[in-house]
Amino acid sequence: MIHWPARPAIPAGMRAYVLTGIHGDAMLMAERINRIVADMGRRAELPTHLIINGDLIGGLESAGVILRAMRLDEPFAALAILRGPPETALLAALEGDDAAADHVPDTLAAGWGVTPWRMAGVHGRERVALLREAVPLTVHHWLLRRPATARLGGYALADGQLHAGHRVIRGEMIGLEGNQCWTVKG
Repeated sequence: MIHWPARPAIPAGMRAYVLTGIHGDAMLMAERINRIVADMGRRAELPTHLIINGDLIGGLESAGVILRAMRLDEPFAALAILRGPPETALLAALEGDDAAADHVPDTLAAGWGVTPWRMAGVHGRERVALLREAVPLTVHHWLLRRPATARLGGYALADGQLHAGHRVIRGEMIGLEGNQCWTVKG
């Protein structure tokens, strides 16, 4: 049994931001990272960690979002990118799981040159083959290295959600410092 502290906290001397809900929108990702960086500028300087808690892909710009995430580092002291359900489905499809391939959105491979119309109506082995043809091997290997869950102090992160004990903290941009938790505003 897991025993949760009354007020979850992250380790002292650091700050973390949890980002989720990008769903293949490159402009939204850039906007949210810029808002997090602006929020960092309004607070005392601390080593700051960025955690992207899954749900990166799903839209027409999924390829661009993944490529940006693969190169993301500054101005963060540490970066962790977790697999959410869409990334897990894509990884399983790339590994040959026919059923998982049917859960990968038709729009996902558009950034790699496969139109949603070509993906629509294609199922099973044929869909796996299209995804394997479209998605670069470097992305496949990158996804393999992404964990599906993580812990940060008294918090658990999984499936695009931030858990504090039995509560789920809602929000697509959340800041954490000590035992404080806030939603990042524009």
